[in-house]
This record gives sequence, C-alpha cells and structure tokens, in this order.
Amino acid sequence: MFEKEIKFIGDFSFNQVRSLGNTFTLDKIIATGIHPAIVQYISAELEYMIYSDRQKLLQQSYFDYTGKEISDHFQKISSEIKKQKKISIDDSKKLIFQAVSFNINYLVRPRWSLTKLIFNEQPVISAEEMKMMLNYLYYYEYFKKVLTGYISKRNLMQISSTEFEIILDKIDNELINSNQRQLVTNSFISIGDFFNIGGVDKNLLPLTSVEIFCKEKNLLNLLVRLRKVIPNDVKRRFDRVEIERILFTSDAQFKQEDSSMFETEIKTDEMINKIDAEDVKSEQEKDNTLEKDEMQKSDLETFLSPEEEEALLSLYSEESKNSEVVLNK
Repeated sequence: MFEKEIKFIGDFSFNQVRSLGNTFTLDKIIATGIHPAIVQYISAELEYMIYSDRQKLLQQSYFDYTGKEISDHFQKISSEIKKQKKISIDDSKKLIFQAVSFNINYLVRPRWSLTKLIFNEQPVISAEEMKMMLNYLYYYEYFKKVLTGYISKRNLMQISSTEFEIILDKIDNELINSNQRQLVTNSFISIGDFFNIGGVDKNLLPLTSVEIFCKEKNLLNLLVRLRKVIPNDVKRRFDRVEIERILFTSDAQFKQEDSSMFETEIKTDEMINKIDAEDVKSEQEKDNTLEKDEMQKSDLETFLSPEEEEALLSLYSEESKNSEVVLNK
C-alpha cells in the first residue's frame, strides 16, 4: 500500500543527501533541508542503536548503572556519539526509506503502526525501551506526551501490548469525544504535509489515506458519507478542504476557518489523570480485571449497520493483504 508514494518521497529525499559524499554525520543530513520527520526517525534510530549497544555492555557488567544522575550522564554520552557517528551513503538510503515507510503508515494508521514499531510481536517491553521508541515520532505528538506521562505517573517498569492497545483506545475515544472535527482536520494537515514532499500543494490528500484513517479511528459514519459522495475515484487526490466539507457538511458547527494545531492544545495532564484513574478503579476489582479490560475495549467500538457493513466490505477486502509494510526498528 502506498508503494508509489513511498518510492517517490524516498527517492526525492535521498537525492537531497547524495551530494554529501560516501559518509556524513546527522548534522550534515539536517543541513540539506530534508523533511524533519525523516530527520527525527534517523536520529531516533541512532539513539536506539546506541541504547541497544549500551544494554549489551550493562548485562555483562559487575556494577550497577541505575540512577538518575548516571542516566543523565549516559544521555550526554549518547548525544555526543550520535553527533560524531558517520553514516554511509548506503545506510542513509535504507534509513530514509524506512523513515518514509514508517511515517506514511503512521499518519494513516497510527495505532497499528505504533504497536508494530514498539512491540514488534513481543508481548511485553520495558518502559525505558518504549520511551526510546516514542522518539521516532514526529507527528501526532499527543501520543508521546500521554504515553510517557502515563508511564511516569504509574511508575511502570514494563508494559504489555494489551495494556498499550487499551490506552490507545482511551486516547482516541477522549479526543474524538472532545473535538472530533479538530482532530480530523489536523490529522489531514499532517497527512498532506508528508504525502506532498516534493510537491507544491500540501492540501492534496490521497482518498485512500482518508478512508484508512477514518476506518482505524472507527469514524465509520464519516467513511460512509465520503463513499456516498465519491464512490469510485479512489486513486485520485482531493483537496483537504473539499474532503472536510463532504465529511462535515451536515454539522451546523462546520465552518471554513484556519485552525491551530490540536496537538499543542490537548490537555495531556487531564487525559493522563483520567486514564490513570480508570486503571486504578479497575485494579481495585482484581477478580475480574481481564473481563473489565475486554468490556472497556468493546465499549469503545462502533458497529456498522448491516447495510453499511455490506457496502464497505468489498471496498476493504484487499486492504489487509497489502498493509503489512515492514516497520524496521
């Protein structure tokens, strides 16, 4: 899925660094003006490589390297190593295409991509490693803010993929209930920003990206409305404003206006406290914790009517076959 977009953006971005020679530093890559989401991914990949290398050393050490002060020193060392690290032209190409593939998938399927990136088929990971993986994120910063805040507030040492998915459910539910239109608008702005690298108009969106995004967010009413107005033109790009007009035309509150990024306005502390309070309450009922988790997940789901389900079934029958783009750590 999105193979053409990945190839075009990857080639365009790689051409920006070709003139740097056989090896170069991250600072040199930044100086080319390559998209900051790609820079963020490459930087995070280097940090994770340093982190993994350090973990190997610590496992064989006789000494205890835990503690905030020691951790701060390790962070400074990592930053210095990252600055000096020479990246080969071949490695830069791999990293750029990994970054493009991840960001395209993450923008349209954030929950699926986050779970794939962070857990990669593992049932449980350490809280420290999850924080490292969140450094890959450039868009949808609210995920990083809420997840890191949740870990800190709960003093978690590790987190399971099941708990992680439940938290993502709660984040989506909270944002959609508080301001669905603003969430959609700013998500579309982010999609347009990255999908149009190398282009002029940042407002053009592939219709498929809109459909997949709405489906993952369980905004099936918007999805049905979109397909009723645009039933066949799935390969064509549409202007973001026109798509929003179609999605929200029946909403009396819908107006065409410039909006500030919702991600900067989200009350993350309030959301963290709300999620934490729900978890504390569920922990007090230990005998049926698992049952309650399943109920919480099911409560967040919205089901299609039989007619809507039949209409959409054929449209997405091929999606799962094509969506397994590898997200390399």
